[in-house]
Amino acid sequence: MKYIIKFTIYMLLICTISFAEESQALELHAGNNYISFHVLPADPSFAEIFQPINNELIGIIGSGWSLQPNPLDDQILIGDGPLTIDPHLAFTVVVSNNTTLYVTGEFLDPTMTYELAAGSNHISYPYNQPQIIDIAVPDVFLPLITSISWEDQTIWPDGDFSGWQGDFDIIEPGKGYTINLSESVEFYWNNPISMGDVNSDLIVDVLDVVRLIGIILSDEPSVFQLWAGDFDGDGVLTVADIVSVVDIIIG
Repeated sequence: MKYIIKFTIYMLLICTISFAEESQALELHAGNNYISFHVLPADPSFAEIFQPINNELIGIIGSGWSLQPNPLDDQILIGDGPLTIDPHLAFTVVVSNNTTLYVTGEFLDPTMTYELAAGSNHISYPYNQPQIIDIAVPDVFLPLITSISWEDQTIWPDGDFSGWQGDFDIIEPGKGYTINLSESVEFYWNNPISMGDVNSDLIVDVLDVVRLIGIILSDEPSVFQLWAGDFDGDGVLTVADIVSVVDIIIG
């Protein structure tokens, strides 16, 4: 009976809640900004995503490439860079004034891995929640990492690989990171999001149930939504998955 009551309440709530896309706001300061995305739209083209800040955009610089607004048409980016954003990569955005870049779309795949080479690697942080460095980086990678940098700040493992030293202790959403390695490796960040947390707010609650119902009744789930909600591992979101989330909430 309690499941029937709860399900009825959630179905009523869904009628009053809109299911917008995920969003990310990048606060950019005048000059160089080393960034990455944890939300990307269906069309992840540089020209489309950066169009809202074209008046402030000077250029975009990646590893061995760059893009700049076309002086004859600032709706077009020119240069030797890629057309679309690779969610694995970080890059530098240069702007003339302080501005905010808003992006809407879907959260990235929370199981994302990175094929990193010995030396410097410019990578994204794919989650919308920050983590302390001791948790964000799995211990297995410490002997291989010589340093991690964001802009002019750098950290490095202790001599006995028991912790970190340097300029920062938090890995933050929206920032890009340069990881220097002694050898190549398939790297991943620890995932701060638990199954059932469809909203990715670190809390499994009624809003996650409402969101999950909305996903089931509307569009195809994103990779993130399917990972967060597919408790029985059958590749689809169903009422059985809703019940699993309710079980988490009521303990």
